[in-house]
Amino acid sequence: MLFDYTFAEYAIPFVSPAESFTLKVRAATNFEAIVDTMFQSDAFSEGYCPYGAALWPAAVALGHALCARPQIVRGKRVLELGAGVGLASLVAKKLGADVTASDMHPDMAELCRHNAEKNGLLVPYRSFDWADESFTERFDTIIGSDLLYDPKLTPLVLAVTRRLLVPGGLAVFSDPQRGQLTRLREGFKAAGIGWDETTQPGEFAGQSAHCILFWVRPPPDVG
Repeated sequence: MLFDYTFAEYAIPFVSPAESFTLKVRAATNFEAIVDTMFQSDAFSEGYCPYGAALWPAAVALGHALCARPQIVRGKRVLELGAGVGLASLVAKKLGADVTASDMHPDMAELCRHNAEKNGLLVPYRSFDWADESFTERFDTIIGSDLLYDPKLTPLVLAVTRRLLVPGGLAVFSDPQRGQLTRLREGFKAAGIGWDETTQPGEFAGQSAHCILFWVRPPPDVG
């Protein structure tokens, strides 16, 4: 790994109509100190800040949202964008998805692998920079949580959604309301993308966020 993390182990319970299950996840607790050190370096790179090494409430909220509507992932090809520690991918796998976790940060591959193995699951992982248009696989469902922490990421998320989602597919994004929602909604409108919104709390280990879930359906002729 690029960084020396301090880890904690979390046990996150989920309930779907068919079953209840708990997922065990290793995540970093010292990522803020690592990012602060990076900011002070002349070699700072936003793309290599290890935000995904932490577990975020929006990922927990996304997991609960998937459990409430398991039909959107069960038996479907699913891609998680910005997977980080891979919690939402693990939930999708438990619900019967053929899921691939993806992230651009090189440290996330090992974290996703570790967490999948810890739960007795096999989740393929792909290193994926959203600006890389050579990745053209199509998926029935795309999921992601807390993706819009930087304004530059909003158009990339929109472009990836249009390019990789099958016609008639669904994207589900969980956002803890960091300030990019107006830009995202305007982007959806400009691109002719339809969506619905619901709310979902995400809580674990004393952390919480009241998240907005975006249920996104690009027009069927996209691609």
